[in-house]
Amino acid sequence: MSMNKATQTELDINLYFSNYNGSMTVEIKNNNQMLTKFANVATGDYNVKCLIDMPANLTFTISGKNYNSDTRVVDQEVVADKFVQLKSMSLGKIPIGVLLLPTICRFTTDKEEDKIKYETYWGFNGVVNINIPYSNFIKYHLSMNNGFDRDGLKHIDKLLHVDYDHLPTGNGHTFTTN
Repeated sequence: MSMNKATQTELDINLYFSNYNGSMTVEIKNNNQMLTKFANVATGDYNVKCLIDMPANLTFTISGKNYNSDTRVVDQEVVADKFVQLKSMSLGKIPIGVLLLPTICRFTTDKEEDKIKYETYWGFNGVVNINIPYSNFIKYHLSMNNGFDRDGLKHIDKLLHVDYDHLPTGNGHTFTTN
């Protein structure tokens, strides 16, 4: 019986905070372990770079939105809002496509009418989950960027005779196919 051993890979995320009547608070965890927390930050971009254990379950707990005063509407148009936006995310220094990013962000809000959303604009209090079920970031990128499902990845592994969970690491190792 093979055991899935946790591996580490580099996570790089860029968040944009928009403040109206203060800032949102965001706690970022991986597998229930705190990575970082943002509170009382100025409007602007913030980057997080760290190593994470994989498989990963990233959670972003978002709070601090007062629904009665933290969005300004003029003539039925939002002119100012308190929100956080996930602008970009990379795993293993490979970016996740901007069009695919919202599809992996499962946002469970505290608003009954908008309970679950898939998006990178977080203007409500709630929790965003990003589930990465693979122990190697290459499999995750293949599954996301090429639209392969798990069975498709297993088929490709057999065709290429590659075990992505056990690729060599460190300098001087190259993987090529003919």
